[in-house]
Order: sequence, then structure tokens, then C-alpha cells
Amino acid sequence: GKTWHGRIEAHHCGIHHSGQPITLGAQKQAGDSMASVLMQGSDTTWQVPTRTLQDVIGAACRPDEKVFVKMDIEGGEFEMLPHLGPLLADPRITFYISMHPGILRQSLGEGPGSDQGFRDIIAPIIDVLPFSRSLERLDGHALNEAWLRKALGRGRLPTHDIIIF
Repeated sequence: GKTWHGRIEAHHCGIHHSGQPITLGAQKQAGDSMASVLMQGSDTTWQVPTRTLQDVIGAACRPDEKVFVKMDIEGGEFEMLPHLGPLLADPRITFYISMHPGILRQSLGEGPGSDQGFRDIIAPIIDVLPFSRSLERLDGHALNEAWLRKALGRGRLPTHDIIIF
């Protein structure tokens, strides 16, 4: 069988819908595993150059080539996903998206309106999910739009991982 060796590319940049530099922040130290765009207000911040996901895929892959994208960007997915509708719908691209609703909740605080703020951020993601494709949680449970919207109405996101194939 085929191996992954020689078929994986690392891109030394951030991915952002604008392709412009972004500010990351961390609770402890720069570059730790919990660095996030949602922590831009912390004491530890730094700038990161970015490219768009469309540019990376376009430069690295042939138009007929199957692509696997693992997205785990510590809260950045909430800003990024609403801009990826055409890529999410592309049948040659399989996505494994890790979302971090806990980091989002932490960034919104516990005050009045935090549930509405959460819904305002998650709803555009649900809007661009390609429900004509197969969407599942990591445990294999199928995801559908009605179920996600019902959970969102209660201020919840019932999954941390979405697989689109």
C-alpha cells in the first residue's frame, strides 16, 4: 500500500481567510499548545504570517488530486470556517476539523449575552457546512443541520470534531 512518507507537506505559516498577518496570544508562553487568535488580549502575543487555505491547496495540489485537510487551529476555526464554503463543498477534499468551543466560551466570558455571542459565532459555520456531503463526529455519529441548529439554540455545540467526506 501507499505510505504517507513523501506525501505530507508542512507549510511554515498560519492559515487565515485574509492571507494577512494575524496576532496570536497565549496564557503561558508564546508558541505553547494553547496559543490562539482568541487570546489576542493576553499578556503574551506575537504576529504570524499567513496564507489562505485556497492558495496553499492551489499551489500544492493538482486540480484532480484528492486532498486531506486537518484543521486544528485552537479557536481560529471559528473565524476561518465561514469563509471556506466552496472548499468545504469540494468533493475531492476531506476535512477533519477540530473545534474548540471551550476556548471560544472562555474568550466570550460568562457575562450577559455570552450565549448569544456564542450563537452568533457558530451559526455562520453551520450555514456553510455542506450537508449534501457526509458529515460525522469522530465517533461516527452523523451530523445533520437540524440537530446542530437545535443544539445551538440551547447555546451548545454538540461536537468538537467534524469530519467532512
